[in-house]
Amino acid sequence: MLAEVFGEPKLKTYRYRDIHSFRVGITVDGARVGDEGDISISLLVADDKGELPQKLHQARDESRHDRHKNDVYWTFAFTPEIDDLVANLHASRQMVARYEQLRAQSRITNEEMSALSSEKQEALRILGRLRDKVEVVVMEGAGMFRGVARDGSALGKTVIEAFGKYLDAVIPDLYSKLSMGARQLKGTEAEEVLKAANLQGLPNVLYSGPQGLNLVLQDGSKWVPNQTADVAKEVLDF
Repeated sequence: MLAEVFGEPKLKTYRYRDIHSFRVGITVDGARVGDEGDISISLLVADDKGELPQKLHQARDESRHDRHKNDVYWTFAFTPEIDDLVANLHASRQMVARYEQLRAQSRITNEEMSALSSEKQEALRILGRLRDKVEVVVMEGAGMFRGVARDGSALGKTVIEAFGKYLDAVIPDLYSKLSMGARQLKGTEAEEVLKAANLQGLPNVLYSGPQGLNLVLQDGSKWVPNQTADVAKEVLDF
């Protein structure tokens, strides 16, 4: 269910300020769920609200260590209601499996066929309620990054909104040089530079300006490569 909640397109691939998209992956108590991401959110799940302070303490301690300084944590607690829904869903699916087995053996009665249809609908109903309840408890949780906690309910009214604001807050620390080099590109800029007879008339991203990288500048009557441009210096120094 957590994989399904975090598999929503706007959460699975998060667009940061319209300059770069990040794939988001999750782990649940250390176990990978689904694909890896550019950003991994570590979900620490308490069995009940009484265990939640312990999970928060664990997240705070781990997030302060150097080896976890780039880990993004989120803690929340399950409820007795969720436990009951999980148990009911399991029981409903067991009944569906039993009736399906009878149908496969051509031993099912009309009454049992009707019960099979009803049980399938019941399983879907429970599944929908379970997802709603899981989203609520996730929203009532808290994020933890480098020892700083952020309350989920203060970040937004939906999971997508809350995690969007949470990621907006932590991405500048995770990718401190993102704003230096992230620009919208056509993909042909490098080829255009190599084919140009001179460095005039190239895409705007190569020159100075709000969306430019300042890679080409005017030197008298000539346009020349700028080796001291921030992005160029970053690569050359490396």
